[in-house]
Amino acid sequence: MHTPPLEELLTKVSARYALVNVVAIRAQQLIAGDLPAIETTRRNPVLIAIEELASGRLHLESRRTPVTLKKDPGEVQASQAQTVDQPA
Repeated sequence: MHTPPLEELLTKVSARYALVNVVAIRAQQLIAGDLPAIETTRRNPVLIAIEELASGRLHLESRRTPVTLKKDPGEVQASQAQTVDQPA
């Protein structure tokens, strides 16, 4: 199998950074002894991981919980605001 174009791989992953991470993690698993999920003649674990992703045999799972944004410390809600009397 040929190496798929970047645009094809990005349809399977949300961003380029995520793509690099997914392929790197899978390549490390292959180096550690995991068997490829596809039949391939390639020996390079990075290229095997890319082929697995392109063929749909590599499934992604988010391990992070969504991040909630904290309020800006300078931002004050109306209930916490104090009124200051201006001199007349």
